[in-house]
Amino acid sequence: TSEPGKKNLIVTVRENEPGLGEVGLGGLYEDPLFRLRAFGGVAYRNVMGLNHTVSTRGELALPISKDKFIPFVEYGALVGYRAPYFLNLPLIFTAQVGLDSFQVSAVGPKIQTRARIEGKIEGKLTPHLTLFYRLYRIERATIEELDKKNPQTESIGSTGPGFILDYRDDIFNPTRGSYHTLDFELSHPALLSSANIGYVMTIARNSFY
Repeated sequence: TSEPGKKNLIVTVRENEPGLGEVGLGGLYEDPLFRLRAFGGVAYRNVMGLNHTVSTRGELALPISKDKFIPFVEYGALVGYRAPYFLNLPLIFTAQVGLDSFQVSAVGPKIQTRARIEGKIEGKLTPHLTLFYRLYRIERATIEELDKKNPQTESIGSTGPGFILDYRDDIFNPTRGSYHTLDFELSHPALLSSANIGYVMTIARNSFY
């Protein structure tokens, strides 16, 4: 432009790379076992240009014992999907499918193998308050004692609301503030739980920084 005090500006915007990955290796000692652990994961944060995120993560642990080098193998796999503005509403829909196997008791020992599917919606009411509702969660778990043929299998289907209060100064590296969740869960055979499973449960978690 020829007008004094004014300039023509051209702004070029480029999207950040929507993909990311992680990988790690480590060890953990829990008497009497030493575990070698490895994990890896990938995510893509802009599926079809819709700001949807698809992610997957896997873990593997090899317990090492004095009696038996690797008495069992622990593993976990999780696939998730996140869609903002679900049904054109200011809500976020998330879905997860998971499969894992891990030790739940040192006596025996006992190993739990679990498969689960969960769908949830959430919406932010204020900068600090988020409401969510677990549309449905189904979990099928088998617990068996190592080297014995006595597996016990149960299914839990559940639903329920909850909320999150977040007063942290930073969600990734908080140095002060607090974080609170309250989760209500209803399970019943009508929700595909095992015939002997039915409950109403409330879980509260609080963290202070």
